Amino acid sequence: MCHTTKKISDYLTNSGRKTTSDTIDSYLKMLENAFIIYKANRYDLKGKMFLKTLEKSYIVDIGIRNRLTGLRNTDYGHVLENIVYLELLRRGYEVTLGKIGSLEVDFIASKTNTQFPLVVSDTLMYVGKE
Repeated sequence: MCHTTKKISDYLTNSGRKTTSDTIDSYLKMLENAFIIYKANRYDLKGKMFLKTLEKSYIVDIGIRNRLTGLRNTDYGHVLENIVYLELLRRGYEVTLGKIGSLEVDFIASKTNTQFPLVVSDTLMYVGKE
């Protein structure tokens, strides 16, 4: 999932289900506490600091996503990104969303003294060493 709480609340409000960003944030925190989604923060590798915007959530079971979306308009790039994120966690990496200066990368994987950026695509996958 790649949505801000504002985008989600605006979408629901426009669909006739009035809600607020705070309510959506509360629901997302509950889903995270129940280990249904994992939240990834954005990290600036060059500036060596966490950024406060544009975090993403990844769902632990793609089947839940498929059920909710009805398998229509499947974006395989997002599905692959979700799978890679969960696999990196499974392998013991700390995973953040990446930014190197003005360049965006999907993930920065860190473990002990190892850190590397990853770009995930449904047509290309590149793993670069820093």
